[in-house]
Amino acid sequence: MISTDERHKCDVFIRSLSLLDYDRSGLTATNLLSDMEAIAQTCLEIRAITAEGATPFELALRRLALLTERVLTTYIIPDPPAIPEWLAARAEVSKLHD
Repeated sequence: MISTDERHKCDVFIRSLSLLDYDRSGLTATNLLSDMEAIAQTCLEIRAITAEGATPFELALRRLALLTERVLTTYIIPDPPAIPEWLAARAEVSKLHD
């Protein structure tokens, strides 16, 4: 189960995703490297927090972290299927988030 401190990290992660600018093929050149680095680090933390996957929210959040890592790579290598999968994962987490 996610602790209060971990829940705060999850909330920060979810909100931070709104910093990313993207189009159909992936992240755009307008993204700041510092934002992408911070989000990548937070993905690692979220994966550690949700390693047990005890609830549907934790499973969805873990999937979102994994897909976010994939989306971050689109800054360099376009991957059009990554964006719709990532957006679907964001919507699922939003639906399950308290």
